[in-house]
Amino acid sequence: MKNIFFLLTVFLLSILNAQENEIQDVSRSKFRFALTYGISPMNPDQINQHIGVSNYAVGSNAKSIKSLPELGATITLRPMRDSKVIIFRGGYSSVERAFDFDLPQMSASGTQIGTISGTITETYSFYPFSMGIGGATANNDLQFQAELIYALSYITEETSFRTTDGYGTTVTRELQSPAYGVRVGGNSTVHFTENIGLLLELSYRYLVFSEYENEKALPIPFFEFPLTGITLSAGLSYGF
Repeated sequence: MKNIFFLLTVFLLSILNAQENEIQDVSRSKFRFALTYGISPMNPDQINQHIGVSNYAVGSNAKSIKSLPELGATITLRPMRDSKVIIFRGGYSSVERAFDFDLPQMSASGTQIGTISGTITETYSFYPFSMGIGGATANNDLQFQAELIYALSYITEETSFRTTDGYGTTVTRELQSPAYGVRVGGNSTVHFTENIGLLLELSYRYLVFSEYENEKALPIPFFEFPLTGITLSAGLSYGF
């Protein structure tokens, strides 16, 4: 994957350098800020297997994860009067699944004395941050990017239940994992005004979370959440 990223970067820069002499005299946008909302189709096998087992165990019907929404904010800087740009990107993704259950409350002698009713809520959250280089046209109508990613993942499980006699409580546990990856993509902007436009973006990201630990820093082996795949995004951009 590192070799692919290197080759893509070299290819991108070679294209930019070949075009440089043709467009040196064009006035260029120096700064752009964009807010986007995107969808990433995916199928995290281990997570979906866990959801299926949990549904079977408590008699719930939570759906498997097939896509992930993502909010993003991107700053693009053009330090020189050429085609090269520097990109800083931050994102937030989150998806939630809830498992409702009603279980028999048993006495010490094995007799049912009531019912335990509750909900297990699992939240999968991701915070990717990336920095990279790219190329853009003079007014950022078209842009290409190659970025390195550092990201954090949090999986929170909150169990709330109440018994027939009125006793209730909530228990929360959390797993977290860092990850490194790469991202390549491109976007096109349709301008409403000279500074504001509609941004459409297509990107591919390689990112796998596989170093989960619990609150006591104990590792969770053989467990991963891949955030790898294509992302389609749209949003608003402002540049000058």
